[in-house]
Amino acid sequence: MKVLLLFFFLIISCKTNEYRLIGINSKIEEDYYYGESFKVSLIKPSKEEFSKIKDSLKNSLALSDSKTRVKEWKEISELNQEKSDYLLFTLNSKTRVIPEFLEFKFLMDSQSPKRIFSYYKEMISTSSKPTYSGGFVYGFGGAGFVGPNSTYRTIPYDSDGIINIQHGYSFLLEFTSTDLKNSKKLIIKTPQGNLIEFDLQKEP
Repeated sequence: MKVLLLFFFLIISCKTNEYRLIGINSKIEEDYYYGESFKVSLIKPSKEEFSKIKDSLKNSLALSDSKTRVKEWKEISELNQEKSDYLLFTLNSKTRVIPEFLEFKFLMDSQSPKRIFSYYKEMISTSSKPTYSGGFVYGFGGAGFVGPNSTYRTIPYDSDGIINIQHGYSFLLEFTSTDLKNSKKLIIKTPQGNLIEFDLQKEP
């Protein structure tokens, strides 16, 4: 019984709210605009995630020069998951991207979103790369001194910090509940004319 409960818990823990990416019809061409390591994802936000998304939208709006910021702030504040369904499409690129390369078109079984809200988020992470000092190595030929650049670098003494920056461009898509419930896939047309497709048949 304990084994079954643990197995059931693992299944619940592994559940994700991310939709399956069907594919990108010409990723090599898109690499030119977004970098070779660019990634895309589509999720149906949870209540907690939705609240954070609204905060990110407001943060982005506060830095914009839009002449309708007051109206947009009100619209963001009034977003409600009980009245509409929302999907979040995110592009993670190698560098920042100019606006002309972010003019995506979204179609869900030929239906366009009622509204689209977007924001940019910079994610910074750090990692370390160990460096090594020289030292004595004992072997069959006796003891000898090994320098820092030797293949026998076995004595780490310090680490170099590496800063990794990821650029995220997110688009919150608003649909009616009926549209999302009856749809099979979301198609995203890039400014270059390529298609990104996600499977919506399996609820995340």
